[in-house]
Amino acid sequence: MSFLRKGLLATSSSILCVGLGVITTMMLARTLLPEGMGRYQLPINTVTLVVTLLSFGLGQSSIFFLNNRKVEVKQIMTNSVWVAIFTSVLLILTMPIVLSVFADYFGFMPMWVKLTLCLGMCGSYSAALFRPILIAHLRMREAVYMQVANSVFFLATVALCFLGRWLTVYLAICFFSVGSIIRALLGLWFLREHLTGAYSFDFGLFKDSFRYGLKLYSASILNIVNTLIGVMLLRYFMREDFTAVGYYGRATSLCRLAALLPMSLSPLLYAKWSGLSAEERRGQVEMVIRMFVIVGAIIIFGLAVFSHRLILFLYGESFLPAVPVLRILVIGLALRTVLSVCNQLLASDGRAQITAYLLGISVIVGVILTWALVPYYGINGAAIANVLASFTVFTIGLVIVKRLYNIRIGHMLFLKKSDFKYLLYAIKKRSVSQTSD
Repeated sequence: MSFLRKGLLATSSSILCVGLGVITTMMLARTLLPEGMGRYQLPINTVTLVVTLLSFGLGQSSIFFLNNRKVEVKQIMTNSVWVAIFTSVLLILTMPIVLSVFADYFGFMPMWVKLTLCLGMCGSYSAALFRPILIAHLRMREAVYMQVANSVFFLATVALCFLGRWLTVYLAICFFSVGSIIRALLGLWFLREHLTGAYSFDFGLFKDSFRYGLKLYSASILNIVNTLIGVMLLRYFMREDFTAVGYYGRATSLCRLAALLPMSLSPLLYAKWSGLSAEERRGQVEMVIRMFVIVGAIIIFGLAVFSHRLILFLYGESFLPAVPVLRILVIGLALRTVLSVCNQLLASDGRAQITAYLLGISVIVGVILTWALVPYYGINGAAIANVLASFTVFTIGLVIVKRLYNIRIGHMLFLKKSDFKYLLYAIKKRSVSQTSD
């Protein structure tokens, strides 16, 4: 399989998983209603946050040590298994206690649900270590199987209970957790030829992987925190029930869905701009920002006009109070969509650390404003805080890019005739290339 086909396979599998996730969420929302969705979403978000916090970039650093340092894959696999075992024991011993001590925050869960959730954390963590090893060797088919199997299992089990009217918050949490375990076991199975007793844990390699992983870690953890902070803080301030979390969670999910296409294209810009001269890069950056400004305007208009119908179709009438929240959040989404272009420009020029600083500022501003606005404006206050944080980093990002690369702000706003000519030329060139192949 060619590199292009492997890239298309990875992209299409991500889109497939998103589609399966939308269908699953529709059934969950219509059965659990806002209160139940809030009770479900909070522990699931906690899994994402805990796994990301404990990853320390080790999975991604494995790709570097396998392909750049040429470390033996069996040694990487041995270290990964031992790290997964140690972290899993730590999670199983501590997380049930945390969930019990903070039951007022997370909501009551029976012990069997807490244990299953912790096992799901272990599965998610292990999969995050194993899957990059497959990606490093471009074994995309197996990596896709790991990704899709989880979504298919979750959809199938939720659908079965939905049709039988057995679906509950506890079952949804357990199905999600079992799917994570299946994903980790698949990774072990695909990499079974590298499991051998001939290698022992290499602490020196672990230390080097840890140090390099930390360089990759800051941006990813800040991005996750930036995504989840609104829901987590909303629950902290609004303890009466989980309804507000349910509304806010559905609104943010729709925003992420709307941004799927432009955000998925952003990493391609990094690859494209890494090899261009400063002048060529400036012209392309201005053109792409113009296009993303239009995309952002379309997203704002589309979700503002059709938000009522979308929420009614996807989640049902009980989630209609999320409509005002969605209309506020979509403004921040459009700003971050345009900012993603600036982030890829910085990365292509070896200045990725600036993106981490911007994400850090976003988290700090978001926390402060959420703390200040939620007690007065409730769920809408959390959405306003998100937009103001987005506007802050959007403004700072544009100023930095303008100063570093002499990007002309006036050339970013409106499409030019040359933009359409460039798109048509690219499409024709791609068509000719496919025909010759």
